[in-house]
Amino acid sequence: PADRDLLRLAARSLLARPADTPLHGSALAVLLRDPQERARHLPHAVECFRQGTSRLPAEALVEVLPTLEDARDVDRVFEALRARADGEVLRALAALTGPALARRAGDLVRERLAGHPEDAPHAAVFVDLRLEQGRAARGVVQPLVTGLLRGPAEVRAALAGVLAAPGGEDSRELRGELADVLLTAEEDPGVLDAVLGALAHGAGRCPEERTRQLLRRTGRLLLRTPGGPALFERRTVELARTEPPFGELLARWLAEDTAQAAALLGPGTRRMVAGRARRTVETPAGP
Repeated sequence: PADRDLLRLAARSLLARPADTPLHGSALAVLLRDPQERARHLPHAVECFRQGTSRLPAEALVEVLPTLEDARDVDRVFEALRARADGEVLRALAALTGPALARRAGDLVRERLAGHPEDAPHAAVFVDLRLEQGRAARGVVQPLVTGLLRGPAEVRAALAGVLAAPGGEDSRELRGELADVLLTAEEDPGVLDAVLGALAHGAGRCPEERTRQLLRRTGRLLLRTPGGPALFERRTVELARTEPPFGELLARWLAEDTAQAAALLGPGTRRMVAGRARRTVETPAGP
């Protein structure tokens, strides 16, 4: 098509001008998407990405991986991605859905976190995106996350926010299974706090029984943790105030199963929820 020919010519022209090096990444991205140009420009693109001089987006290299027939080219691309492996790379890797490439992407994420646990938020985005792909992602995501949940608290906390989030319908079964793994023996208050935050933020978009179940488990774990009872009380009050659907859920729980809810929710939470319920009843209906 004429448009592709024009793009190809413009990209080649940019690459021919050393003064336009900051624009070379965009030009290489165009040429990597062009079947006629891909093989010729792939080595240069890989080297530019490793050096970080051309602003070639990680997405452009990841997109090309499923099209490569030579295993050596696949290895070179993964080596370049591994050499940088920053947040942009970890997020881009979630687009790889074929079994072999997805496994290698998962391995790269695992390797990165082993040496750089501070990158856990980026890995959590990778996990979240993969979970949204439903059953097709189970074979890679389940063993990856199960292994990561044996890692340091900052990694577990980042993953907790993803596993306790509502997500899309296709992701909820596996999210629930992995949340169960997390909550089997979690003792770190920071990790459990991350679960509380995710439950509150997603309360209006998640089946209520799932939120209650995870809230009960999280609360029981915190009540057995040093400093946990005070944290649970403070955070449920804060979250019920700042996340109205969560506050409404607590009110319904207290009304429908008072004994069970009261056994977990502290007096401050119960007073705040009761006060909110009274104000709701007393507020005059609109015209």
